Amino acid sequence: MKYMKVTLLFLLFSYCSSPEKPLQYEKRWNYGKFTVVTGFDEQNPVITILQDDVQVFSKKGGDAAYGDIDTMDINKDGMLDFVFESKYEDGSTVGMLVSVKKKQTYKIYNIADDILNKYDCSTAPYAQGDARLKSFVLMDVDKNGKRDIVTMAIRNKQGLMETTGCSIKILYEEIAKIASNKP
Repeated sequence: MKYMKVTLLFLLFSYCSSPEKPLQYEKRWNYGKFTVVTGFDEQNPVITILQDDVQVFSKKGGDAAYGDIDTMDINKDGMLDFVFESKYEDGSTVGMLVSVKKKQTYKIYNIADDILNKYDCSTAPYAQGDARLKSFVLMDVDKNGKRDIVTMAIRNKQGLMETTGCSIKILYEEIAKIASNKP
């Protein structure tokens, strides 16, 4: 009986201390001391940010898969901020995770809704499944030294990004305004 109790306690401890189940369709992006992990936990999309392998943000739920992710410094606080694509069955949106340094976490903001279907336009000769067609890129559109967000950009034959008739340009100043919650 004594051994049975010890065995049960051991099994319970092992179960409680075991690492979480791995995510399905897991993707990792490494940016120095930051790592962004996306995937699905059962049926829910998950996005997690680690700083020096310590979780500083995690969001589970919703009905969109996380697509491309890139970084920029939006609020100049020394912590990376992240721009991401959310892929829905019938469209995509662009959002950002902005650092809240005092709390060592992140806040999610929506930037552009329905980037694939908002405008009735063509990206010909490219199709939506074409690897050269990017949901968004960060580039300095207005040549002020700050990266802006451009949706539906094309990587041309020279390897440079260019806009299409479908592109939405969100300038850095507008991004910073959204992140600061100012009207």
